[in-house]
Amino acid sequence: ARASRRAARPRAMRLRTVGNALVLLGADEKTPADPHGSRHAVVTFLEEVAGMRYLWPGELGLVTPRHRTLALPALDRTFTPRITQRKVRWSRRNDRIDLGLAYLGLTPEDYDARFAAAIGKDAGLPSWTEWQRLGGSLGLSGGHSYGQAWEKYHEEHPEWFALQPNGSRDLSQLSPERSRLCKSNLALIEALARDKIAELKKSGARSLSLAPNDGGRATFCVCKDCRKLDPPEARRITLTDYTASPPRKYETAALTDRMVWFWNRLAERIEAEVPDTWFVVYAYSAYKSPPVREKLHPRLAVFFVGVSYESDEARAQARRDWSEWAAMSGKLVWRPNLLLYGRREGAPSVFIHKLAEDLSHFADNGLLGTDFDSIMHHWATEGLNSYALARLLWDPTRKADDILDDYCRSGFGPAAEAVKAFFLRIEAITNEVAAQGLPKLAPYTPSVCAELRERLDEAASLAGGDEVVARRIAFLRSGIQFAEIQARTHAFAAAAKERKPDEAARERFRADMESKFQLMRTLYRDEPLALSMPQ
Repeated sequence: ARASRRAARPRAMRLRTVGNALVLLGADEKTPADPHGSRHAVVTFLEEVAGMRYLWPGELGLVTPRHRTLALPALDRTFTPRITQRKVRWSRRNDRIDLGLAYLGLTPEDYDARFAAAIGKDAGLPSWTEWQRLGGSLGLSGGHSYGQAWEKYHEEHPEWFALQPNGSRDLSQLSPERSRLCKSNLALIEALARDKIAELKKSGARSLSLAPNDGGRATFCVCKDCRKLDPPEARRITLTDYTASPPRKYETAALTDRMVWFWNRLAERIEAEVPDTWFVVYAYSAYKSPPVREKLHPRLAVFFVGVSYESDEARAQARRDWSEWAAMSGKLVWRPNLLLYGRREGAPSVFIHKLAEDLSHFADNGLLGTDFDSIMHHWATEGLNSYALARLLWDPTRKADDILDDYCRSGFGPAAEAVKAFFLRIEAITNEVAAQGLPKLAPYTPSVCAELRERLDEAASLAGGDEVVARRIAFLRSGIQFAEIQARTHAFAAAAKERKPDEAARERFRADMESKFQLMRTLYRDEPLALSMPQ
């Protein structure tokens, strides 16, 4: 064991048989950034030797094959994950979910208790994210950086805030907690740098975020000094002016060079007083495209908020952007919103082949870590994506087909091929949406949903008397049941914008809405992990 311990490299785990002894270990105490090597080794053993899997959270998703005896193969393997930070956010109850709960006539307290029971929190079930070996940290702190700026500075220095197209810098009615700044203002930069220096000295942190506030209704500064920082040859983008009534869209050059200039000035000032600090910035929003003129300060780490599987064109552009950012920065973190695909609509999706292609490409081109937003607990309609993502983060060389085959074989046994055909059909639909720019629910017509149900019917017949497999198939079926009724109600809403519906159509819509409401309550009660109904 001592020899094995010496062989364990930082972030490594070791599986080894020595005579009649089994050694499972990791360099935990030596890797504070990824300190669970021993646990990872145990999970790897349980999967590779005992055949266990954790398809989705909760008892139904935990695959536990029965063995009268367990034959140990000869083991001597060391593994170090290439991706240091394997972060995937886990959606929790928030204000938006509370609104959904109120609509369904439910309480936040009931949701918390029901969700905890569903994932087996008090029943001794393992954490799904821990089992999937997610975790690790690069020690880079991201997020909105200037949420207190308006409250702190607007009275004395209104000129520090973004000039709006209507000529005002008053952001009091435009989400001041997400205020936009006049980034060309050197006095503002000095004040912000002093704030950040004090923050660093107090916390002792090795990194801090310089990323601007996200969202809000104020647009970016349109003063002449800020606009001078935007090269006219930069990519064209569209912004919205909410000071106009009604709000109007206008075209401008991408703001990345402006942002990089601002970040560089802050980084230079802060590093002069607190050396060796890393600064987190985001390639996002109006500053997603790479800069065309400015060069990145060497201590800037870039969180890339890009890649969409809702549009092939957007995905291709994002992959090109990644390559350019990777050439500029030695630290790149992928921070996409891919897992939000069906957050609002509950649209089924499978995009594991694209995901495998992109993670493999990024891992070979500057990827240090990830920060995915977010597992939304639509496990019946999108769970395969989350499962595949976790496997790929642990080992980005894995193939999507291998992950799919293993998922279906492990969880559905004799019904594996029928379930695989079900998932591949949904992936084809997801690809159709991305290629043609369709609304996500549009392809889920009655005939398509009937086809998907037939595939699950075939799977159910192949399952024979396996009750657990039958329950898993029924779990998947609930997602299609919801998608079909959702597609009808969305189609009615879209048609009503074009032409006033007749009374018969209205009556069908009212019946669908009532059916959907009752289905949402039923799923919430019986299968709360199939779809997160309050979303």
